[in-house]
Order: sequence, then structure tokens, then C-alpha cells
Amino acid sequence: MKMKPLFLLLIMSAFMAVVIVSCSPPITPVAPTTLVPDKTGGILNLTDSNVYNYQLSCTCPFPLKIEGADTSNILYHDISHLKDTIVYHLIIAKAKQSLTSGKYTGWLAITTIQPVTTELLKDTLRDTVIVP
Repeated sequence: MKMKPLFLLLIMSAFMAVVIVSCSPPITPVAPTTLVPDKTGGILNLTDSNVYNYQLSCTCPFPLKIEGADTSNILYHDISHLKDTIVYHLIIAKAKQSLTSGKYTGWLAITTIQPVTTELLKDTLRDTVIVP
């Protein structure tokens, strides 16, 4: 008869151990969310374009904003959607058609907008145009 309470105690202890272990936080930390750029293109001429596609590593929808830019020689098209909370942000860079012979550069600095990401994620698009 004394074995029955001891057996019951052992079963209850094992059950509690399983419950405690299953409710504990994961051993490996969750990877931080990063801004993932994908650029198609290279050095531009007057007819080329570079295409930038941005997404988060979690593939969560997110908004972007522009922090600064030099667009005197390069136009960055399709940036009106940056404030929208979407999964992919597509930006197209093209040379201004009025450029004369020479080498030109341009850039566009972008950042995520909180609270979608806990920290601000930033990147700078840099483009070069060579006109013969």
C-alpha cells in the first residue's frame, strides 16, 4: 500500500517537469530582423537603369523613409510607396537625360520606420553614370 502514494508522487513529479520544460523559453535566441537589399544592374549609361528591391529578413510588411539624397544627376523612380507598409519596396535608378559627357554619381539614404522593427535599419543606394 505504501508503494501507491510513492508511485503517484513520481508520476506527478514527472508531469510537472515536462510542463516546466515545455514552457521555458527557447535555448537559441531568435535571429534579429535585417534589411535585405537586392540590386540588379551596375554602372549606368543614359539608357540603363538599376533596380533595388528591399525586404526584411522576416518577410514582414514594413514602411521606409528617405533620410537624405543627392539626386542632381540620377533620378530615383517609384519612391512614393516607401511610406506604405508592404513586404517589398522596389526603387529604380536612372540617369537624367540632360547629362553631358562625364562621370556622375547619386545616392539615396533610406531607413525603416519604427515600430515595425525594434531598431532602425538603414541602407544607402549608390549609383554611378558614365556618359561617353
